[in-house]
Amino acid sequence: MEAKLDVDVNFDLATRRPTAASIDVRGPGSTLRPGARFCALTCVLLASVARAEPGCAALDGIFRAAGADPVPGFAVAVVADGVLRCTAGYGAANLEFGQPVTAHTRFNIASLSKQFTAYALARAATARRVDLDRAIEPPIAGDAAAAAHVTVRQLLTHTSGLRDVETLFPMSGARPGDVITQTDALAMIHRQRALNFAPGTRFLYSNSGYVLAAEVARVASGLPLDALLAREVFQPAGMQHTSVLSDSAVVVEQLASSYALDRATGQWRHQPYNSTLLGSTNIASTAADLGAWAEYLLRLHREGDATVREMTTAAQRNDGETIDYGLGLELRMHRGLKAWSHTGAQAGFRSALMVFPDIGAAVVVLGNGGARTLPLAEKAADLFFGEQFPVAARAPDESATAALQSSAIARFAGIYELEPGLVLEILVDGERIAASMDPLGTVVLAPLASGRLLHAASGVEFSFDEQSDGRYRRVQVTGLGPRLSGRRQTPVQVTAERLQALGGRYYSSDLQARYELGTLDGHLSVQIPHLPPLRLTAIEGGRFVAPAIGLVLQIPATAGKHGTSFLAHTWRAQGIEFRRASKADPQ
Repeated sequence: MEAKLDVDVNFDLATRRPTAASIDVRGPGSTLRPGARFCALTCVLLASVARAEPGCAALDGIFRAAGADPVPGFAVAVVADGVLRCTAGYGAANLEFGQPVTAHTRFNIASLSKQFTAYALARAATARRVDLDRAIEPPIAGDAAAAAHVTVRQLLTHTSGLRDVETLFPMSGARPGDVITQTDALAMIHRQRALNFAPGTRFLYSNSGYVLAAEVARVASGLPLDALLAREVFQPAGMQHTSVLSDSAVVVEQLASSYALDRATGQWRHQPYNSTLLGSTNIASTAADLGAWAEYLLRLHREGDATVREMTTAAQRNDGETIDYGLGLELRMHRGLKAWSHTGAQAGFRSALMVFPDIGAAVVVLGNGGARTLPLAEKAADLFFGEQFPVAARAPDESATAALQSSAIARFAGIYELEPGLVLEILVDGERIAASMDPLGTVVLAPLASGRLLHAASGVEFSFDEQSDGRYRRVQVTGLGPRLSGRRQTPVQVTAERLQALGGRYYSSDLQARYELGTLDGHLSVQIPHLPPLRLTAIEGGRFVAPAIGLVLQIPATAGKHGTSFLAHTWRAQGIEFRRASKADPQ
């Protein structure tokens, strides 16, 4: 694998600014003005210092490249035939002191934490201490979830409909470095007066479900989550260097620092994460310990363990359709074999775990520099176990490097609605194509054959069809979970009088935040607390969108001087009501 990935510009919803590079996208509609500035995010996969056991030396070709300067790195573990085969470390855990990554360097494993919360509750369920299909008690659930009779299983399978707490806080104006505790998270979840959808009708990833699941586990066991997981998971699995990060001020031994590359200056910057949400994230672990966890899962699976069987059984929606998720684990196929997997992303920390139960194998990849770890885990799996996979690896698509004429590229440009609160904008400048959408931010794409575009770093692919008037009308997006599809939306011109009428301050009791609507460069703008105004694009249906951060404002046609409200949507937090602010609202 090459030492850098393709050009990326990633945005943070809380700052509305690139997290690792700068971008200046301007111009009417979906066209970039000539000279628009794309500063490349080079996701560097360098290893100035490497520590690999002999059995892992083959990984050097994936994770190691020439480079004298310290860069963030990776820790890797490989399990074969049910036992930990080798571990390796590449790059620096701490750039200031050049401390190398080793198999015992701790990383915040982010959403990989979910499987441990799920395991503890599934184990309690098999022992009949918890009923996964019972509605959560109101003190834990909050009014909206209690009224909808959300169950523990729905929390663990992302079918609860709960608005995602890690989306709600940035929408409320929280900044990346803010300290957000479990108490804060529970208060935010309990303030929500509605759900995204009726429980059990859809799958939509939500950290809120696992925050509540941690509370269910705490109440059922009578133990704090760290003590419960130590007893039920870490000690039985032999995970000696794994712990729950429940206090952001506590010093954790051998914990890697989190970084993002500022391509504009060529410098690595600290990427802070001070939240201490429990259940959904914030477990510190090592590659060696996660390799031990994979060994433990595989052994229990061979023994027919009921808890692992519960975790790895595909969940069902109310209509009987299955989804590719169990309890805390994605259930997918990789080159013809079943794979239990999950990924995590928190600030600059990245994590991936792939377990192949049919061959007793697993791969762990942890990182601290923002580069995606799942593609690297897949490459490592192909390297070690390729001969055991029934399906051969797909050869690279040579057409990915083929240039399209400007007239052909122009067919892609426009705004497409994929789901409520999820809008894609394809931006075109000559022969350069970019996509803006949540959660990718704004990223540069490579053209493939037959109306397809690829974001190589993430593997996300965009397929277009149904041409009309020289434009594509429909898009399908793969690589962000279940396949997404949407249709082109028609831009709308909004009069100056209408923009002026919409201006003013609005308040949401769900977020306890004020938004201010105004005018910027002849367009409606929204100002989120602590941030400068963000320009919105008007599309049909009274919607104003900012695709790069995934924000959609739904404004009734009657709104104006005499109108009172609008709805704010994001992909994972939909239908949040804002009403014109009054003196009675909190400041």
